[in-house]
Amino acid sequence: MKKIILSGGPSTGKSTTFEALKDIYPDAYYVNEAAEIVIQKEINKKDNDPSYTPIMPVTHYEEFAPLVIVQQLVSEQMIPEESELVFLDRSIIDNLGYLEHNGIREHIPDVKRRAKLAGYTLAFFCDWLGKFERTQIRQESETEGLTIHTHLANAYHSSGVPVVHLPAISVNERLTIIQNEIETL
Repeated sequence: MKKIILSGGPSTGKSTTFEALKDIYPDAYYVNEAAEIVIQKEINKKDNDPSYTPIMPVTHYEEFAPLVIVQQLVSEQMIPEESELVFLDRSIIDNLGYLEHNGIREHIPDVKRRAKLAGYTLAFFCDWLGKFERTQIRQESETEGLTIHTHLANAYHSSGVPVVHLPAISVNERLTIIQNEIETL
């Protein structure tokens, strides 16, 4: 099984590139971003109960982080054993960057251990595109987004997983780089 990660800071085109991979590799298995799953669950809880205070990364990161770690592990455990090619929109390694960014140390040893056991093949890291967009999911400022990007890059480069940078180029050009790298695996 080849487990290919796509990562990068906010507003790096990661999600757009991830979605575009589905057209090129329709038979691959795709693992969606754990943080987005958790955020959507929290928004749904608030929608169902207006008195509920959602656990969000910007306001409650200490409570949010364990939810994302658990969601990532659950999502990766759901990968069918017969899958030959898996694409992950972020991985457990991303948690190391976000934990570092938020100054939370208690989960780092466990996350590092789990990252080593995950069996990732290769990580593609999307470089900064030079523009920043806030969304319902992405609430941080541009400055904070750049800082997160740096923490994520450091987490990947210290993870032991081979990293290929995807420069600030078009999605199609990024896809060509990804295809070329996957062909050599």
